[in-house]
Amino acid sequence: MTAGIVADALLFGTGEAARMTGVHRNTVASHLKEVGRWMELDLGRYPARAALVLALNLAPFPADPPPPGPAITLREVLDDASCHDWAAELTAGLKPELKRTLTAWVAADGRVDEALSAQLGLHTNTIRKHLGRSEQLLSSQKPLIRHKDGAYEATLALHILGDLRMADFAAAAVR
Repeated sequence: MTAGIVADALLFGTGEAARMTGVHRNTVASHLKEVGRWMELDLGRYPARAALVLALNLAPFPADPPPPGPAITLREVLDDASCHDWAAELTAGLKPELKRTLTAWVAADGRVDEALSAQLGLHTNTIRKHLGRSEQLLSSQKPLIRHKDGAYEATLALHILGDLRMADFAAAAVR
């Protein structure tokens, strides 16, 4: 049950995940916090969320914490020619200005605020327009803002292509 609640919360937010699963939003938040603690991830950050979504998609969430031992790292999972091909295809339609905006937005954990505006030298409305256009041009055309799966895919693709640096998280769910 935890895996489903966590996956829903990562993709749709805690409030929507609570409605979808029929549990209280505090229960959803508690599940997220526990999984973050267990996996030593700051789930307030997009890169950590993207890594966890990838881990959940690669292998079922174990009922108990995995035994100590070597874990597969994010770098090992993503350092594959097929991953690079996927990332290049996903972002192929993005013009450099849109890719720059998308990269900065992901690095800001999906926040469009004055700090991001100052960093990019763009008005917040322009940033939102860039994100909307990026959403249309990404080959998967998954939502970036409303549902987070598109944002997590973009995060992984930008990391694979070297536009964004993610920590080398251990993919503990993929042992």
